[in-house]
Amino acid sequence: DGGNQKLGIAVRTHANFGEYIPLALMLIMGVELLQYPSAIVHGLGVVLVLGRLGHMHGLATNGSAGLGRPVGVVATLLLMLSSAVMILMKTL
Repeated sequence: DGGNQKLGIAVRTHANFGEYIPLALMLIMGVELLQYPSAIVHGLGVVLVLGRLGHMHGLATNGSAGLGRPVGVVATLLLMLSSAVMILMKTL
């Protein structure tokens, strides 16, 4: 990023997206494949999109001090945890 703060934030935002979205989508796919109601699958998708948008907005506007970033992180982690629990409940 050559020391450019805005570019560094953009790089980190993109990398964070690449680190979390694939796993979150696979977990949502697992919930769908186990035939949970479509409202639950859509709700998980909405939480993922809103959480990631909040995270991105928090980073882009205030760096690491924005409220959107922690809310987005918590939403994404809760989505992943709840999806994993739902998958385990149906498979065990």
